[in-house]
Amino acid sequence: MITSKDLEKICNYVESTRPSLPQAMMTYIDHVEEPNDEYKRSLKRKNRELAIDAILDDKVEEFKNREYLNDNPLDNDGYVSSIAPKVMSLNVQGKNYLDLTDIFTDIMNTLESLTSTPMVSPQSLDINIQNNHSLTDSENLMANSRRVISRIIMVSNLIAVDSRIGPASSLIVGLDAYKYLLVSNGMMVSDNGISSGDINGITVIPSPHIKSNKIIIMRNNQKTESGLNVINCPNDMRYFLKETSSWNRRIKWFEII
Repeated sequence: MITSKDLEKICNYVESTRPSLPQAMMTYIDHVEEPNDEYKRSLKRKNRELAIDAILDDKVEEFKNREYLNDNPLDNDGYVSSIAPKVMSLNVQGKNYLDLTDIFTDIMNTLESLTSTPMVSPQSLDINIQNNHSLTDSENLMANSRRVISRIIMVSNLIAVDSRIGPASSLIVGLDAYKYLLVSNGMMVSDNGISSGDINGITVIPSPHIKSNKIIIMRNNQKTESGLNVINCPNDMRYFLKETSSWNRRIKWFEII
């Protein structure tokens, strides 16, 4: 039986006792990275000088390749960006449900859809399995298992850097990829499909709802914020599910090929 604790492991899950309508506004706080004022002034000055050179000295290519204000605010001159909380909002369509299993399945299908294309950061994170013919099948499985665990820890640290709130808290693994986690960690699956094991404090959830060779790693909280959000209104048997524009700061993935 799926419980609210299970839903908290796969999304930003909140329950509300307020009466709901078929449509709602989902409000959340995101941390936005912006250049500081000194950096903005310096960048404007540089672009102004490049524009003058383009007109007077025919340096058009330099002007075309100029740095834009919306680009990475970390600059070689030592200027740093500032991070500030900003209130964001999304229009969301409500869905009715019979029990929490309906919500759980919808979340899983949404995660599979969001991660349907290969992740590049800045290069592909996928793992190509290559067995060593001088090793036994068991030794190859152990070696590849260590590679997968190392990749999970690396992606968890990547989430910590991008989200700025900490490393991954849970991962969803396809059934074929799950064997690489079982070898090193000896995890057992409970009746509801939620694993009782973890990797470096990351809860492991095997699932038939995602691609069998995929691993999705995420950082979730029990509040509405950047990522995949679900607000459940149990009194009305209605829930609202929506990802934010910056969901991929909290959700990363790779495949075992």
